[in-house]
Amino acid sequence: MGQQGSDWQHAGDLIQAGNYAGALKEAERLLAERPDDILLLRFKGICLMETGRQDEAVTVLRRAVALNPNSIASRFYLAQALAYQGGAVEAGDLLREVQKMAPDSEYARRAAAVLPDLENLRSSRQALPSQKRWDVTLRVAGEYDDNVPARSSQDPNLPQATSFRLVTAADLEFRPLDQKLDQTPFTLGVGYSFYQSLHERNSLEGFDLTSNSGRLYLQRSGQCASLPYKARLTGHYTDDQLGGNKFDTSKGLRSDLDLQLSAWAVLSPYYSADWRKFKNAGNPPSLYSRDGLDQSIGFNQFFYTFHNKLVLSIGYAYRWADTEGREFQLASHQLNSSATVALPWKFNWVTSMAYANENYVDYTPTPRRINDVITVSTVLSRPLWNPNVTAEASYSYTSSLSTRTDDYKRNIVGLALSYHF
Repeated sequence: MGQQGSDWQHAGDLIQAGNYAGALKEAERLLAERPDDILLLRFKGICLMETGRQDEAVTVLRRAVALNPNSIASRFYLAQALAYQGGAVEAGDLLREVQKMAPDSEYARRAAAVLPDLENLRSSRQALPSQKRWDVTLRVAGEYDDNVPARSSQDPNLPQATSFRLVTAADLEFRPLDQKLDQTPFTLGVGYSFYQSLHERNSLEGFDLTSNSGRLYLQRSGQCASLPYKARLTGHYTDDQLGGNKFDTSKGLRSDLDLQLSAWAVLSPYYSADWRKFKNAGNPPSLYSRDGLDQSIGFNQFFYTFHNKLVLSIGYAYRWADTEGREFQLASHQLNSSATVALPWKFNWVTSMAYANENYVDYTPTPRRINDVITVSTVLSRPLWNPNVTAEASYSYTSSLSTRTDDYKRNIVGLALSYHF
């Protein structure tokens, strides 16, 4: 027993000195002899957290809690690892258990100090317990749109058309293999999304949209050159209908990488390719067909500040379309930015701005058609009686100026209710 205590002390001293890599090696050496040692498992979990290997830390600390459900320390550090990983809901539940089980302990005091920040994180990110294999989101909204077809605001021959519309949406996802749960090297997920909007004016039924989309993805989290990362490859197939008639289908691939540069900065480059097929190819197709390959490459840079109470992002993308009809050949530069603010009383406010310079490179007659599109939007949301039920109010303004037509403007105001479980 005395020798074991000495071993524990050495690993603990390395942790106190900040030598987490050395402490991890020591803990793993000792765990090879005593794989069910709670303290060593906790040491290993702490070292994994401090070296950015959050998924592995959660797995190790879950085992420590399972072996000794009464361990206050193991519960506390598991909550910490889950919070770093994004599982704010389960982390909060564990910290409240710590307060209940040992109200006078140092761990309970530390739990009380971080719970408010976890609640803000929970509101802003809608985090769900990481032990679930499935997610379901249902949404219903009412929207007022003052320019449904996005027509010119100055041409009397093309009057603007205002309308209220009902929007329903659903998203379902299931992960038969999950890196967090199954200790596999990757996550395999399948998903389905549905969206429908119905206008209250019969004259606008041609703009009623119904979209069905299926997806399959592979995802892996880990560490590369000491930086935590999450990589994801997604394939999808989407079918869109306008006014009850088929409009287009698309199938595509998208690759995403989240690279955690620091505790407060994440860089997210991406690439996407969509092969689109429209029902109406245009006549002649060599001029007016929109069928073809649409690609984008870009990045988003996120900054998590003030304990995630303020999240800022900036991004850039280059989009190009290689279509059958030369009138729709496109080269576009796109900029975007956003700010997410956690407000008092669990309110969450998101505001964003996007700009797209859309150059239809072979458009005739000259000068070439260039659309400068600016969109500004804001959303204020708050959980209701249940943390999974969220109400939101939104506003969006779009303006575009073309060299060939008058400018148009568009305002959309909405109220929505969503249920995420």
